[in-house]
Amino acid sequence: MRLLAHGYPGSGRGLHALSLGSPSSSGGLNARLAAVAERFKVGDKVSWNSEAGRVSGVIVRIHREDFAHKGYTHHASRDDPQYEIKSSKTDHIAMHKGSALSKLSN
Repeated sequence: MRLLAHGYPGSGRGLHALSLGSPSSSGGLNARLAAVAERFKVGDKVSWNSEAGRVSGVIVRIHREDFAHKGYTHHASRDDPQYEIKSSKTDHIAMHKGSALSKLSN
């Protein structure tokens, strides 16, 4: 089994892992990434781990190409988008890839 990990250099945030299975498993790597990437949409309630514990919010935008936010270039693509999420408690805006998110029931 292979793992794909990502994080934000210098941010102190941990790496998040996504199990992709073996390269020879049916469907291929791109199909599995696309399935993970498209499982969230604007308006979905999601949660993620932060330094302060589990946080939840609502997806307000999906980025499918590289973009700048707070002086940092976030990398995104059609196959691996980044989600802009508004925290339910603080109204803080967070950016995360789909592998860091868990969908909550609406």
